[in-house]
Amino acid sequence: MPQRRLHLFLFGWLLIALGAGLAYAVQAGSGVRVQALAGGQVYLPPPVAAAPRLPGVVIVPDGQVPLGALGWELARHGFVALVPGPGGDGLSQMRAMAQVDAAAIGLLGIGAGAAAVLHMAEAAPDSYRAMLLLNAGLGAQALGPALPRNLALIYGADEEFARHAWGVERAGEVTRHPLLARLFGIRAEADPGRVYGSVADGRARMLLMPPVTHAFAGYSRAVVAGSVGWFARTLPGARAVDAANQLWIWPQLGGGLALAGLLAVLLGGFEILLTLPGFEMLAGPPDSAAAGRNMTWWSGWVLASWVPVLGYFAFLGLGATYLPAGAVFQQAVTNQVMGWLVLSAVINLLLTLALRGDQADAYGSPGLSLAGAAVVLGGGYGVVAALAAVGVAPMAMGLGLRALDGGEWGQALAYLPGFTLAFVLILHNLHARLSVYADDAITQYLSNIAALSAGMAVILAVQYGWLFATGHVLSPEQPGAIVLALRLLPMLVALGGVATFMWRRTGNVLPGAFVCGGLATWFMVAA
Repeated sequence: MPQRRLHLFLFGWLLIALGAGLAYAVQAGSGVRVQALAGGQVYLPPPVAAAPRLPGVVIVPDGQVPLGALGWELARHGFVALVPGPGGDGLSQMRAMAQVDAAAIGLLGIGAGAAAVLHMAEAAPDSYRAMLLLNAGLGAQALGPALPRNLALIYGADEEFARHAWGVERAGEVTRHPLLARLFGIRAEADPGRVYGSVADGRARMLLMPPVTHAFAGYSRAVVAGSVGWFARTLPGARAVDAANQLWIWPQLGGGLALAGLLAVLLGGFEILLTLPGFEMLAGPPDSAAAGRNMTWWSGWVLASWVPVLGYFAFLGLGATYLPAGAVFQQAVTNQVMGWLVLSAVINLLLTLALRGDQADAYGSPGLSLAGAAVVLGGGYGVVAALAAVGVAPMAMGLGLRALDGGEWGQALAYLPGFTLAFVLILHNLHARLSVYADDAITQYLSNIAALSAGMAVILAVQYGWLFATGHVLSPEQPGAIVLALRLLPMLVALGGVATFMWRRTGNVLPGAFVCGGLATWFMVAA
């Protein structure tokens, strides 16, 4: 085997070792233990000899605001942090834990998880001591100066959901909201950072407005400090903590390095696979259709870049309407993303066919391509499972890949054909029609990655530029889709690189399409 074929593979393992080693060392050094519990997980503080019962915090996250650093940092500072599984009653589970003081339980609702936390408090008003709602609205619950007990709101000053959650144009207007005035028992504008009322009688109120957006609230030092500090202030038995003492950035950095290493191992492994008996039939030079960038080429490239973006909101809406969560396709957001990709790919293909540009013969050996993709993805999953066994996930800021649980495997199998079809069509356009014969490697990578992601990057830049300039996004009626796009953009960039690597070594659309379909399915189902 030529030595150069091992370089990427070995470099990937080096990144995995560095990233996983960093994440594991910090997590092990912190003493925090993470355990599965009834479909959820519990973060346990470092063991202390003859320790009294500990304060506990039930955390209900949502899909748009990842849990982030909160569970880990709460445990590191002496709290038992429980994330209940689907349908689980986190408050009852927390009260039943032997190491938890039932008189010192807090509730933390993140984003849409705030509704579940408020329902818990209404159903068992004497079972918790304090509450924190992060980047959330208050809904229609009957709230006032006495209920919920000891409530803090952390609402990002750059929050995208201000109109959706509070009915205001800008997040800063929440300080003057009548509901907040009733809740805080005040007549004037709320002063962020000021504690109103008394912790002792359960009427304490506080609003914090750190400079953070919805999607990254769980990864803000100010949010983590405010959350840990609030529960340290309001829960009996909580020890004095330095909420500014945070280590979560290091496991995140380690997870990011491990993710980059995992992708390198997948690509290096594929390159090695092409040298093995049978699979060497897949290896071959790319067959480029375009001799240069003429008007037809640029028209096709612009369509590839902008059809998915211009149809983004509409196609997500069609997915929500015609493909709701059900027995087969159980994840509403994944349904919308799959529908968006398939519709965009079909429309794009029809439009580019109408341009009558040249087309290369970029298909072959579908069975062997599928087998190669299965080997690559299976090997990658083995790496992720091995990392999970030591408590490390190849991801950062909520973006990445993790081991699937039992129920998620069935969902992945249901979604795999749709995502794979989308990438067969997308990559047909990129490789069979838009690849330029004279391009060097760097130009081919940049061209293909930009075709998949440049439109999305521009739209996000416009939306968030408008947010930071005016206080609200350009499309305030679609905040969920905008936040979702933040997570889709890095996925599209990564998949553009993966697909181009495989096409350059095979001249075949199918291996990259099968691998990208599998990775996209894995990312969406696990996320």
